[in-house]
Order: sequence, then structure tokens, then C-alpha cells
Amino acid sequence: KIDGEIPAYFNRLSAVVQARDGGSFITELFGHCRGYTGNDTRALVRYWQEQVVMPQAGYVAGVGLTRDQIRLDAAIYGVVDQVLASGTPVKPATQMQSAVLAALDT
Repeated sequence: KIDGEIPAYFNRLSAVVQARDGGSFITELFGHCRGYTGNDTRALVRYWQEQVVMPQAGYVAGVGLTRDQIRLDAAIYGVVDQVLASGTPVKPATQMQSAVLAALDT
């Protein structure tokens, strides 16, 4: 999971590995991945971006909550994340909504 802007994350990661060894280790490592045919960190960033799977939905809580509310939110988020992550193949939104609500009921 990436918390923030995906392109900025990949560009920063690319800069770090480029500074280490010119990116040779990581491009060699990803050279074993299906679909990666590049040989530099720019190609690797493009490959990473192609592999991104965006969530079907999300859950966002408010600020100024008590510890118990935060824990409840975390538990709710965990259930929602688990249900949405199991959505392969992708289901219509109404089916996902029903699945989330059923999981929260349990």
C-alpha cells in the first residue's frame, strides 16, 4: 500500500535506487518479472505504474476522535479492506456494498 501520490512515490523510489548503484540491482531483479522488458529505472517506473491496482472503494474517517473511536474505525477499515481486496474478479458496486455490509454485520 502506498500512502500518498503514486507517481511521486515511484519517482522517489527510482531516485533512491539510482543513487545507490545506478539502479542496476533493482532493474536486474525486476528483469525476472513477467512483462518487464526495460533496462533502466525510467522503464521500471513505467512498469510499476502499469502494475498499480486501484481499490474499488475506500473508507475515510474524521479527525478529533477518541481512542475508542479510532480503534473502531481501524476495525471497520480492516473489514472493508479485506472484503474489497477479495473482489477478484471485480464485482458491481452494489454487490461489493452488500458484501461489505454483510461482513460488518458479523
